[in-house]
Amino acid sequence: VTANTFEPDRFITRAEFATLVVKALKLENAESDFADVSDEWFAPFVGAAAKAGIIVGSDGKFRPNDTITREEMAVIVVKAYEYLGKTAEAAELTFADKAEIADWATEFVAKAVGAGLISGMGDNLFAPIDNATRAQSASIIARLLK
Repeated sequence: VTANTFEPDRFITRAEFATLVVKALKLENAESDFADVSDEWFAPFVGAAAKAGIIVGSDGKFRPNDTITREEMAVIVVKAYEYLGKTAEAAELTFADKAEIADWATEFVAKAVGAGLISGMGDNLFAPIDNATRAQSASIIARLLK
C-alpha cells in the first residue's frame, strides 16, 4: 500500500491483482482496450495482462476497481500458470460449497487446487465469492512463481 505498509487483511482490487501478476511474470506494459480502463496508474498492467490472455473482461469492461473474488483470482492465476508453460491438472473439488463456484470458474478452481496454487478457507469451504485479501494474493503469487 505504501513503502512501509502491506495491509494484509485489506481486500485487493481486480486492477491491483492484475498488476501483481504482470509484475511477477515481468510482462511488458501494453495499452488497455477496456472501456473502463484509460489513464489510471494500472492501465498498462491491465493491458499487459489482457494482451497475454491472462485476463478478460465482460462486455468490453474490466471493472478494475471492484474487489476480486476468490474464484476470479483462481481463474487469473491458472491462466498465468499456463502462460508460464506449465500444465495444471484439475483436482476433484470436495469443498462443501463447490456448488457455489460459478460455472465459468469451476474448471479453473479445480486446476488451481490441483496445481497447489490455492486452497480452501477452512471448514471444507472454498468461499468462491468472498473477496480476496492482499495476503491471499501474495501467497498465491508466491506459489505461482515456485
